[in-house]
Amino acid sequence: MNTMNKLMLPRLNYPFVAEIHSRSSQVEDGMVRWMVGFGLLADPDLARAIQFGRFGEFTSREYPTATDDGLQLITDIFGWLFALDDMVGDTGMFGQSPAHLSRFFLWVREIMDRSSSTQHDALGALIIENCTIEQVHLCQALGSATANIWQRMEACCSPPQYMRCVEAATYYFFGLIWEAGWHSLRCTPSATEYLVGRRFTTATPFGLALQDVAAGYEVPPMEYHRIDIRELNALVTLITALCNDIFSFPKERDEPRVIALNFPAVLIEHEGARAQEALERTAQLHNQLIEQYLTLEAAARHGASPQLLRFLAAMRSKMRGHYDWARHSPRYRLEHYFTGLDMT
Repeated sequence: MNTMNKLMLPRLNYPFVAEIHSRSSQVEDGMVRWMVGFGLLADPDLARAIQFGRFGEFTSREYPTATDDGLQLITDIFGWLFALDDMVGDTGMFGQSPAHLSRFFLWVREIMDRSSSTQHDALGALIIENCTIEQVHLCQALGSATANIWQRMEACCSPPQYMRCVEAATYYFFGLIWEAGWHSLRCTPSATEYLVGRRFTTATPFGLALQDVAAGYEVPPMEYHRIDIRELNALVTLITALCNDIFSFPKERDEPRVIALNFPAVLIEHEGARAQEALERTAQLHNQLIEQYLTLEAAARHGASPQLLRFLAAMRSKMRGHYDWARHSPRYRLEHYFTGLDMT
């Protein structure tokens, strides 16, 4: 791409300390071994995407205070989640069919609810009975991997933590179905709807629900579900979503298989914005939300338990870690699409 045609990467405000866990490469290797063991990397495109994803760096930045075992579990979880998104949703086999995708996630939710049981096997067989041989093998591999990852999680969670994670993952599945609906229509929602729907598709609420699991403590449920903490959760989710939308906008714009579902694309389609203007407006909203987060977080700290204070710090790690990982990840090809990389 000619330099004259590149976009200027807008400045994003992250007034949080950058941290990273020391076991980035080890957990990445462990995740790859786990995925290979369940047959999830047989597809060369997914294997290449996993390599470019740098999931060890991703989780090490977002969970810098995790225990070693906790970080490995979290990294495996995100490998599993990426395989679901990439091979089943989005550009995958059910990515433009909300009906098929919802049936698949019905099965996955049953596995999560009964991870140590085989009661979900009959449902899985029904859901994949009309699939191709390749799709059957992939779904079976994903089913086995799902049971394994949730059994491991249940072993290190309290029941409230476990069900919090189940519900957060289900929230994400709903978002992928919403996304598939727009892909099937080949158009984008309004800005108002997008800013709500996008919170479902980031997996950030799931990532936040995993923070204390990874670090070996538990936020008391009465604090975790307070209205101000829920509001902070929503802010963090939208902040990471808009950050991701900025970095991924040109890559998604150039993807021929599906429409671009990100905020700059919405502003372009519905409000006639030019590409650079849409990026700048997205960054402006992102930075406003950071300021809102800081104000609300300061109020939430008053009278907070030590566990909640740790969780508030983890929210900062989630935002800053995602930003730092995205800046370094070859997944977004920033050097190809953007100038001004030294300004971020």
